[in-house]
Amino acid sequence: GAVSYMFNKRGIIIFNGKEVSEEAIMEVALNHEVEDINSNEDATIEVVCGFEQFETLKEDFDKQNIKYLNAEISMIPSLMIPVSDKEVAQKILNLIDKIEENDDVQNVYHNAEFSDEIYESLEE
Repeated sequence: GAVSYMFNKRGIIIFNGKEVSEEAIMEVALNHEVEDINSNEDATIEVVCGFEQFETLKEDFDKQNIKYLNAEISMIPSLMIPVSDKEVAQKILNLIDKIEENDDVQNVYHNAEFSDEIYESLEE
């Protein structure tokens, strides 16, 4: 259905950039078909790969004894929708909270992208 076009199943492996060098990560990642390597502001390094490559890539990091903080299959939105209206943002976040409270729900994926201003205004 339409949902499969909005979200793509991806493997995401996250490293602590303070403990693992980007070179070491790149060295392993380049042997696989990775889609993206991101260095984040919080000093984490994120490797994004296709669903099919995930297990092999993860095993390769294990073999090289390169420790990761987290490795999981996730749904990545193919298109992010910027939300700049504070009320709308609050409604979306409230809805996500309500859905997450349901014991039958494992993960909630959305493609709303909130600006820093929105986050700051909601924390007040």
